[in-house]
Amino acid sequence: MLPVKKRRGRPPKSKNIANSSVAVNNANENIIENTSNNPVANDMLNLVATAVDKASKSTKRPKRSNSKKSIDQYFRTTPSFDILGNDEATSIPVSQSASNIPGVDTTHEIVTDDNENDEDFVIIEDYVDDDKDYIANEEEDVAMELEDNNDDTDYTNELGDDANYDDNDIQTEKKPKRKNASTKEKSTSAKRPYKKRTKKEIAPTPIPISTPDSTLEKKGRIIRALKDLSSARDKIERMYGLNRDKLLNLAKIKEGFETSLFDFPSSNIQKDSRFYVECIPPCAQEDITNVLINDDTKKTQYHEITDEIYRDLFHSRVEPVSVEIGDVSYDLQTDDLAQFPIFPIEPRTGFLYNIGGMVTDMVWLHQKIDNEQQYLAVSTSQYFDKPLDNHLRMFHGQSHVSTISIFRLNIKTLEFIKLYTVINPYGEAWNLKWHEGYNNPSNLGLLGFVCQDGSVKFLEIPNITDSMNTSNNNGNKNGKIIFCESPSISMSLPNTLITCFDFLSPTTIICGFKNGYIAEYDLRDPQIPSYYKQIHDSYIINIVAAYSEFEPLVVSTVSVDGYLYLFDPRSIFTTKTTVTRFRGSNTIPITYIPQLYTLLHSDGANSLKSVPPRTVFAVHPVSLMESTITSISGSRLHPLSLTSTADGMLIIDNITRRYLTTIKNTSSTHKSLRLWKWDYSSKQNKYRLDFNYTKYQLNVNDVSKIHLDPQGINICCVKWNETNIAGKFYAFANSAGILTVERLGEE
Repeated sequence: MLPVKKRRGRPPKSKNIANSSVAVNNANENIIENTSNNPVANDMLNLVATAVDKASKSTKRPKRSNSKKSIDQYFRTTPSFDILGNDEATSIPVSQSASNIPGVDTTHEIVTDDNENDEDFVIIEDYVDDDKDYIANEEEDVAMELEDNNDDTDYTNELGDDANYDDNDIQTEKKPKRKNASTKEKSTSAKRPYKKRTKKEIAPTPIPISTPDSTLEKKGRIIRALKDLSSARDKIERMYGLNRDKLLNLAKIKEGFETSLFDFPSSNIQKDSRFYVECIPPCAQEDITNVLINDDTKKTQYHEITDEIYRDLFHSRVEPVSVEIGDVSYDLQTDDLAQFPIFPIEPRTGFLYNIGGMVTDMVWLHQKIDNEQQYLAVSTSQYFDKPLDNHLRMFHGQSHVSTISIFRLNIKTLEFIKLYTVINPYGEAWNLKWHEGYNNPSNLGLLGFVCQDGSVKFLEIPNITDSMNTSNNNGNKNGKIIFCESPSISMSLPNTLITCFDFLSPTTIICGFKNGYIAEYDLRDPQIPSYYKQIHDSYIINIVAAYSEFEPLVVSTVSVDGYLYLFDPRSIFTTKTTVTRFRGSNTIPITYIPQLYTLLHSDGANSLKSVPPRTVFAVHPVSLMESTITSISGSRLHPLSLTSTADGMLIIDNITRRYLTTIKNTSSTHKSLRLWKWDYSSKQNKYRLDFNYTKYQLNVNDVSKIHLDPQGINICCVKWNETNIAGKFYAFANSAGILTVERLGEE
């Protein structure tokens, strides 16, 4: 006898059992008719009926659930099989399947399956066995399985009333003892795998939004770098805040200058223009003419000298300088001027002027009223042939003669005349600045500068209409030659040198020193500084005050050690912030564009970068040069910058197209343009000025191409004119002493 197979799990879903039972009964009737003459089949039917009747009358039953189960729950539709060899399969209930099998070659094994609800059902499986003796053993197994079926239903009724069986014809085995079924229902769901217990996450408490219009606060993003500000709106909000007046000024600048790549209409910088944004520097916020110099003892003392004495004190260039521009060549003597020739591409308005020495710095005079006469101050050194001359040392004080020339330019006729040549006995002069709060009608203005002897001096520059005797200078290209005996204001400290300065207010300035300290001076009492504190560890190259009517004034310093710092002068050590650090250099120019509230600086090499003081981590690469950056100029009238390099190039950039756009498309919106390029031929001993425009794509990952060039082509200084009527004029000069003045674009 084959063992009874047990299968766990739910039986497959059966169709309507009632319908299947009717079909099976009909099939059984056909089977009985076909097997009525078969004695083996008749015997099997009698045995099965007797076993079912005995099982139904048994009184010993295990404990069961209180729920009454119908007979239909003990039937199921079996897998389709063909009993009689027909094509159509017949589903047979359990109670009738065993009684209808005899007499055929295909026998069936009855297998019980205990499902999860402890309900017994059987599955009839087919197999082929030629040994008919197996049928008797199978009958005993069927009887035992049906006896274990704990159900009170009378199975004899299901077999029909015509079946009469003898109990003595069947031999049964003793049923083994089995444990009673548990009344507890088994779980119908699969057991879950073990999961590590974790702490319940508590939802963070939402931070209240202090500014309802802020999208950054609503997003709740952490901004650590410029790349986190991919949206243009988020970038502008983080850099400039949500002040409506401030954002309105930015909108004016964006609308008026963004579409102008490298030029702009002159009407945009006039006071009646809807794009005009007025930016008043700290020194011009108050008229202090009668406060700084209120008596004759504080006036600058000059005395006139002759041209012969001047040539003995200051040695200008004697030989002419050969210059080629376009197809035209010039041999310029000292103080000679040459107009631009007619260029084949488009006309350009400007001229070349031979200063006769190396230009160390220059500055345009800002005038409050529109005047066709513009004034330019240029400081000149007589040590121009040897770049390593001991007289040009920056770490040691020097007291020798240099000059500051005052020129007058007529912007209509381009007439360029030298008015004064001021002999400066305090060494080389740089960091020239006009004090715009000084408005004395008898003087052009109050000019401040840093001297090589380690001091800051302010000189009153007399007006040409003054009663000074000029008879000996009539027809002289040097103009009036005056020697400075004593300045109006002088500031210095013993055992150290002042290296740079800027205005904090109309009456105060802040100075950087050679030893890395800074000090604040009051111009009304310049003997002792208000404070003297260390910021850097070495020579401070530049110091710039970033001003705005919407933000507190911020001071930026850069040193030879490569550090760029920002701080509020009201609380230096609590607000001091490191913007960036780059390799140390003695040429790290920095300037300020007030309309965009941004600082422009170099990295000590060939990269031009900008940073807003309000967001020091947002350092924007602007352009990449082919050589070291030597000078940068910005204007308070427009957002265009000028950058000069050591290889003689002058580059213009529109910072609006770099700042007020998203960081994703800067390569397509921002480009740089080369305006001029100086070259030098050692064989011909001639300088050549290339006037062709060249466009440069922004590329921050380019390899540095710094190389050595002749020292004469180095553009050492460039400055914008910041007067409304002449805001498109700019000037730059190279180390050979050639000054170039041009009006940008057409009239």
